Amino acid sequence: MAGLGFRAYDGNHAPHWPFGLDREHPRARDLRLWIPSNAPLIDLSLYGSPVTGVNEATTGIISELNTEAISLDGFNDHLIVPDAPHLDVTAAITILAWVRFPTISGFRAVVGKIQTTSTKSCWLTMNGDRFSFFLSTSGSNQSATVNNNVALTTNTLYRIGATYDGSTVELYLNGALDRTYTPSLTGAIFSSTSQVEIGSILNGGSDLYTGLISDPMIYGRVLSDAEMWDDFSSATRWGLRSQPRRVTYFALAAVGGIPNISLTMAPYIPANRAA
Repeated sequence: MAGLGFRAYDGNHAPHWPFGLDREHPRARDLRLWIPSNAPLIDLSLYGSPVTGVNEATTGIISELNTEAISLDGFNDHLIVPDAPHLDVTAAITILAWVRFPTISGFRAVVGKIQTTSTKSCWLTMNGDRFSFFLSTSGSNQSATVNNNVALTTNTLYRIGATYDGSTVELYLNGALDRTYTPSLTGAIFSSTSQVEIGSILNGGSDLYTGLISDPMIYGRVLSDAEMWDDFSSATRWGLRSQPRRVTYFALAAVGGIPNISLTMAPYIPANRAA
């Protein structure tokens, strides 16, 4: 009987999945990075990339979504995810994040890949009271600044996002299309060896973000208008849970001829899986 066992899930500790709990859902397969804002920092996409908090990035609370958030001080806090093939998205891409900030200043990076000035890829950033999406086609060039239309205010929660299909950028605010434009650079995004950074660029050396960031996501395709709305509305409707799903492991073994059952609780971390 040794080695027999199964696991059950505690629904009270389930994270918000933008596509339910169906790991075969197309959005689950296309999701390249998703960092739910809880401790420990983990990537709950099917790839399970390692995530590191730099300089004591702490947690804050987003009461509207019943969740924690990454709290960054604007001085040296940021997160990094090492480069990997599934993060080298060069054709179509969607980047999303919840943001709340106490002050308005210049560029404050949210999520993207720009570790050095010669390995730029693409990134989503705050720019004053608006947000922008940048891309590079050579690693050293970058598209001109184009902001979203609607001004954002301090101490307010927003879901910001951008899509790029090789020729057109669309900027989304709270699940709705805010602006569509043709960037000054088009074509394939540079295949960069840069790490993904949350809250900074240039390995924490520039554009440091002050405030809260929650549930940054990178998809390897363009999400539709309906999918962008569902991403926003499902979170505001049901909330984001503050802990990863927990798994109860039941191990059944024979001890001295007598069946013995042991029970343990552990965070559920999906195994790495390619799309």
